[in-house]
Amino acid sequence: MSTMETVPFSSLQLINDVTTSLSPLPMFAVNPRVYEQFDFVVNMILTPILCVLGLVGNSVGLYVIGKDPSSKKHTIYTYMFSLMAFDILFLLLGLVTGALDILEHYDAYLVNKIKAYSWAYKGYCTVVLKHMGSVLLIIMTLERWMSLVFPYHVKQSYLSRNPKTIVTVSFVVSAVYIIPFTAGFTVLETTDARNRTIYANGIDQNYFPVFYIYTYIETTVLHYLAPAFVLVFNILTVVSYSRFVKKRSSLGKRHMSDNQTKITFVVCCVAGLYILLSLPNIFVQTLIFINDDYSFYGRYNLTFDLFIQLGDFLARINAAADFFIYILVSNHFRSVFNSMLFKGGSESRSSVSNEKQNVSTVNTKKSFDNIVGGKNNTINASTNSFHDI
Repeated sequence: MSTMETVPFSSLQLINDVTTSLSPLPMFAVNPRVYEQFDFVVNMILTPILCVLGLVGNSVGLYVIGKDPSSKKHTIYTYMFSLMAFDILFLLLGLVTGALDILEHYDAYLVNKIKAYSWAYKGYCTVVLKHMGSVLLIIMTLERWMSLVFPYHVKQSYLSRNPKTIVTVSFVVSAVYIIPFTAGFTVLETTDARNRTIYANGIDQNYFPVFYIYTYIETTVLHYLAPAFVLVFNILTVVSYSRFVKKRSSLGKRHMSDNQTKITFVVCCVAGLYILLSLPNIFVQTLIFINDDYSFYGRYNLTFDLFIQLGDFLARINAAADFFIYILVSNHFRSVFNSMLFKGGSESRSSVSNEKQNVSTVNTKKSFDNIVGGKNNTINASTNSFHDI
């Protein structure tokens, strides 16, 4: 199959294919064949598998939280439930993307039309979901730091008293803030050598100055400030925890409980993973600031496309990792998960005694209590790669 049939159609991309084949590629320019191979492996093979695993894991996590009566007593449950819900939406969007890439292998013209007319809306949803993931991640790391530094005041803070309001307002603000992303996009039509219509996305020329300023602001907020905030609060959490442990040791008291240690470990790991997986997006956005030939409307737009797809894939890893990190870190979460599996299997066999059912019910009611390790502890879940503009 030719390159035109396997790579999404774009007038800019076709120009890229021609111009880059006539002269040596710059250092960061991506060869069309490399892009095609990357797109096949990441979007057609890895993405569907990753999204299915992440959807199953996060769905189980939502089920456990929803069935836990004590979830209403702790603020962290609201943030965790919200984050897992947004992760599920993000993974569903990734699954649709993978399905379209697979379908494109069989009918490139149909998928080209679908992608062209849905590209702006898909990008809008992706960016909103990524903003929500970042906001919740910042809130959770902030609350975790506050629980270590101000353990007697954190429950009186606005973050702890109004989690649902914060989540709702954050979503509304993000949804409104991203509207300019779709305002200036248009769909262009042209024909190929087979006299078949192909579609490409463009920006209205009159709207381009506004879009350029918006892109600059959005890039700064999403790809520089958000990771910076997470990094700062993550470092503060590590330092505060270290000082807390030393202070208790100097007073001859026992160290922080094992559950609280695990909470700190989870927060640091997830925050570190978020920062690490943000590096490809930071790199390509910095590259665009230096040379806009690498932007999505530039001469070497394939570089932008590849790094954006890589960033989206890493964001899906981040979104799918929540449940599995909890399973690996917490023995209690693992025991609750196992008890749920055994309970389901025993119910299907209809041979469980009343005593075992009661034990299973108690284990289910415990749910995330042992992970949380107290009212003031905060646990974090991931975010992820915004569909960069």
